[in-house]
Amino acid sequence: MGGEPIVRADRTIGLKIPLAKINGQQLNELVRQAWRHQAPRKLVAALDAAYAGDVAGSDLPRTIPAPARRALLAAGIRTLAQVAEHSRAELLALHGVGPKAIRVLEQSLSASEMAFRG
Repeated sequence: MGGEPIVRADRTIGLKIPLAKINGQQLNELVRQAWRHQAPRKLVAALDAAYAGDVAGSDLPRTIPAPARRALLAAGIRTLAQVAEHSRAELLALHGVGPKAIRVLEQSLSASEMAFRG
């Protein structure tokens, strides 16, 4: 990426990268890693589990796209019952949740005699 460390009092506190040298995916990963170093361990563990898709007690359909699954888990939505507490618009506002995920969730909710809120 061609970054330059930002140092204060002999301690590296950041990384300076020209925006033209980094894409959105790389930037997202850098922000995620920086957050991991500062966040409480419990939240880091929850995010790691969400990225791995390994969340005990989750009944979210395995057929939803991985980005949507991670977004739901990171938002604390682990079950279809929790999905039903939200509207389509609320879920679509989560980065990673798109129309395909909404269709799959709607089918799963319907099969369980539930529906989106509103």
